[in-house]
Amino acid sequence: MLGWFTKLVLALGVLGLLGFDGISLLRTDFSAADQASTAASAAADAYKRSHDVQLSYNAALAAVAGNGDTIETTTFAVAPTGAVSLVLHRTAATLWMKDVGPLRGWTDISAKGEGAPTS
Repeated sequence: MLGWFTKLVLALGVLGLLGFDGISLLRTDFSAADQASTAASAAADAYKRSHDVQLSYNAALAAVAGNGDTIETTTFAVAPTGAVSLVLHRTAATLWMKDVGPLRGWTDISAKGEGAPTS
């Protein structure tokens, strides 16, 4: 028979694990959205200078380099005005969700970014 203190410690431990992964998902979602907008703005500025879609895409990749983020080529688009839209993909760092099959998909975060060239 477990004492009340042991039960309390176990319950707080479980809540801590759940809370860590939940906060990690939220933080990753917010930072991915910010990074997607930054990448789209960098790509729009590169397109304004060069009028080359590949150089613009490379600028977007350079803006997210080092974070483990990816940008799908199929979602990367440059409008006639020079505005860029893209979708960035990032995987959240979790303690246990990445190992649970049905929850693994929750760790894959997608964020849409849009940016216009600076004037």
